[in-house]
Amino acid sequence: MKAQNLGIDHEEFSMCILPQLEESFGISFQQADLAGVHTFGQLCAAVQAKLTRRLANDCTSQQAFYKARQAIKKYTAAEHISPDTALVDIFPSGRQRRKVAANIEQDLQMRLGILGMTSWQTNVGCLAVLVSLGCLFFNPLLALVGLMVAVVWVNLASQFGTSLSIHTMRDLAERMSTRHYQASRRIPQTVNPQEIPELMRQLFNKDYGIELHELTPDAIL
Repeated sequence: MKAQNLGIDHEEFSMCILPQLEESFGISFQQADLAGVHTFGQLCAAVQAKLTRRLANDCTSQQAFYKARQAIKKYTAAEHISPDTALVDIFPSGRQRRKVAANIEQDLQMRLGILGMTSWQTNVGCLAVLVSLGCLFFNPLLALVGLMVAVVWVNLASQFGTSLSIHTMRDLAERMSTRHYQASRRIPQTVNPQEIPELMRQLFNKDYGIELHELTPDAIL
């Protein structure tokens, strides 16, 4: 059976994926470390090889949940929080939501992107891009201005958006453990190597839109 090709280009890998893995797992790659890395399984093995901290067999997502629950209780009136608790039920609305989300991220010392654009803000941004691209055929200058406006709109909407981009506490814990693995652990100097491949599958799926069934060990990067 032919191996799945994930279609990841070199620029995306070196500028986005690799820095994110280094930040999450608290590691650093040299060019020689990746010389023989061509598949998803080889990349997972390369990350595991860099994790030379004390071994443990506990669950990082569970530890992330406890950390998130503790932070949320500081800034909201929530009392009973389980992995299935919806964030919309414990976060306030409006501007207060932005303040609470910022406080939680600061408390955890993690950039989590808890809030994002609403659906109508996303639609407006997409429409502006499409209209600008259409203008390229008869007024390139107007198209350029339109694209600049669209970029500014998206940046402002992302910065001041109040729509929750994470639905449940379970989702929040998963985002913490994939984007900030080391910081999510109760003892950051430890690592559970057995969970690394699955966490990387979740990261590639949620952040880069690659289907889980495509992320096999022999999948070509």
